[in-house]
Amino acid sequence: DPQGYILPKLTLGWQVLDWVAANLLADETDENDKPLPFDLTDEQKRFILWFYAIDEEGRFAYREVVLQRLKGHGKDPLAAVISAVEFVGPCRFGGWAARDMPEKGLLRGDPVGKPHPRAWVQIAAVSLKQTQNTMKLFRGLFTDACIAEHGIDIGKETIYAYAGQKAIEAVTSSPKALE
Repeated sequence: DPQGYILPKLTLGWQVLDWVAANLLADETDENDKPLPFDLTDEQKRFILWFYAIDEEGRFAYREVVLQRLKGHGKDPLAAVISAVEFVGPCRFGGWAARDMPEKGLLRGDPVGKPHPRAWVQIAAVSLKQTQNTMKLFRGLFTDACIAEHGIDIGKETIYAYAGQKAIEAVTSSPKALE
C-alpha cells in the first residue's frame, strides 16, 4: 500500500471495506446532523484485508487472529464492524469473478464475497454486562437501507436478520454458562 505495508494478494477484504462504507454508520454526524459512513483507520483496514485473506482455493489463510491494543484504541467498534460483516456482509468466498464487475470493484479473476447463509455471531465477555461496550454500538451502526434489505431487528442481547435465520447475540464466556 502507499505506506509501504505488505498486503495480501488474495482477499475478500476489499469487498468488505466497500460494504462497510456503504452499509455502516459512524457515531459522528455532518453539518446537517446526518450520520457519516463508518470510517476505519488505515490500521483497521489492513487488519480487515488480512482477516479476510484467502488462498488459491478460496480457503481462509488464517483461522485465528488476535488484535491486542491498549484501552481506548477502538477495538469495540472494530469488533462491531466485523460482527456486522459476518452477520449480513460479503464474508465468505463465493467463487472467482467470471467477468469484470465495476459495480463491485472487481476484475475478472478476483475473489467474490458472499454472505454467510446462516450467520450466528457471538459477542463474548466474562459477564453479559461487559458485552454492552460492543452490543450498544449496533443500535446506530446499520444504515436504514441495510436494515430494510436484511430485515434486521435490533434487541438488547440479540439481533436478528431474515426473520431469525441469522443472529448476533451477547453471551458470557463463563465455562459454566456457555456450551
